[in-house]
Amino acid sequence: MECGWKPHLQHSFIIWGPDLKHHHIFDPRTGYSPTDLASVTVLADHCATADALTKVMFVADMQGALGLAKAWDVEVVPVDKARHLKTSPGLAVW
Repeated sequence: MECGWKPHLQHSFIIWGPDLKHHHIFDPRTGYSPTDLASVTVLADHCATADALTKVMFVADMQGALGLAKAWDVEVVPVDKARHLKTSPGLAVW
């Protein structure tokens, strides 16, 4: 298994006032950085797949990331900004 991880503040910048902090991932539907998740960790068979899916899942919300993990047959740990996390079934050992 290979791991890809993206935190929301890895690369960030502020534009148009302090309430619009952006990071390097943008939601193509809105043109803004996603606001729901703080980080996404993906485990997949290939590193490139894990890295690419972290970005896709970051744009989804918590439940969306879990659904995408099932569709792509990977494992995911999405964490929201209140530090709540969920795991896909293959990682649910806690």
